[in-house]
Amino acid sequence: MVDELADAVLGCVRELDHLTGNGDDQRRTAHLSEEDRRRALDLLRSHRAGQRPEITEADLASGAWAEALVELAAPVSGPLSDLLGRALPPEKVDVSVSESVEAALREVDRRALSLERRLDRRAADRELFHSTRPVPAPSVEDQLEELGVTS
Repeated sequence: MVDELADAVLGCVRELDHLTGNGDDQRRTAHLSEEDRRRALDLLRSHRAGQRPEITEADLASGAWAEALVELAAPVSGPLSDLLGRALPPEKVDVSVSESVEAALREVDRRALSLERRLDRRAADRELFHSTRPVPAPSVEDQLEELGVTS
């Protein structure tokens, strides 16, 4: 489940990078043929977005997986803030920047909610297991010691 969330974050970062870097990327690749431009744009975006972090069992146990996903998204936050600051309001364009950002975040939100539900179920199952677990009967030695009978 965390891997699915990580994939969704990476996809979102790539989509947001596409929104924020489109103008500069177009300028840098304007001299290329259409086919080469498409390839170059894909390479530029992929390079900027980085790679999905490997999430280990230790990361899951410590909670470090969340920090790794935040670090993955960090490079796009400044350019996204700038873009949103100068974007036209939704009523002035067909598809606003904020609507595009919302669409990019939708999969992350869905995966995060799914992970949260699964973790809540696991915590509830663990609590149920511990609360219904029979308490072992005291050993004969413990009972004799409690009565003050020594060997």
